Amino acid sequence: MSKVNLGDSTKGVETLWRYMSLDKFIDLLDTSELFFSSLSSYSQSDPFEGLLPQVTSKPIGDVFVERIEVLKKEVDKAESYIKGLNDKATPSQLSALNAARQQITTLTDDFNQSYIDVIHSITVNCWHSNDHESEAMWKLYNENHKGIAIKTSLESLVSAFKDNDDEHEISIGKVKYIDYFDSSLTKDDCVVDGTISPLLKRLSFSHENEVRVFISPNVAEGEVLEGRKPLRIKVDLNSLIEGVYISPYASGLFTSSVKAICKKYLIEEQKVHASGLFSGVEGLTKLVNNS
Repeated sequence: MSKVNLGDSTKGVETLWRYMSLDKFIDLLDTSELFFSSLSSYSQSDPFEGLLPQVTSKPIGDVFVERIEVLKKEVDKAESYIKGLNDKATPSQLSALNAARQQITTLTDDFNQSYIDVIHSITVNCWHSNDHESEAMWKLYNENHKGIAIKTSLESLVSAFKDNDDEHEISIGKVKYIDYFDSSLTKDDCVVDGTISPLLKRLSFSHENEVRVFISPNVAEGEVLEGRKPLRIKVDLNSLIEGVYISPYASGLFTSSVKAICKKYLIEEQKVHASGLFSGVEGLTKLVNNS
């Protein structure tokens, strides 16, 4: 059974939406699995994804730099010693010096790569927090006017994980949007639910109003960091799906097809809705009704 940690950042969050294409919707119904993508897969749309503001990342690097400085001082001493030999250093002495220089380069590269590996080993499943449908989100996930949105609640989302056979530790938190280059930013500003990644994004993405379900590698237990592949986590669809909404831009044929698919997968008819994004406009165009 998966352990679910609900972050304090989600207080006040009630209604959640997951906008998707029809093929991803069918995949969810067919497998009863939520798809968790690696953070690295989001780098095309946002190269900052998973990275930390300098106010947070620099202290981590500084601790490492202090260790490297000790090694550099030893190398400097060795270079001075060899220089004092007036070109009479032995091949083994020169070889040892070059090896030490290479060690510094290797350690620095390894540290930087480890930082990237940790980030890319986090997998996420993203939801939009909103009491209502979002026109912006429909447009983002409405390829060829064939979008679907699943409506759920935070409580139902947590409940959907409870009876699976996975042993993952799943966290749920609300993304915080900040200016990464704000000079007044402090380290505390970057901490959300006791973590600094992956619950930070730039202000430019605040329209997403995102709640993230994520799985982080257990570095303390030596979990291998190899740019984790996407994960699929079993969920109870009856608990998860409170409503299925069909794109407001969809054709009648697409709408009927979605309803047929939902019927095949035993989604209750009363849970399937046409989008209400443009509903009610007729009433507002009539100032006087016929009696």
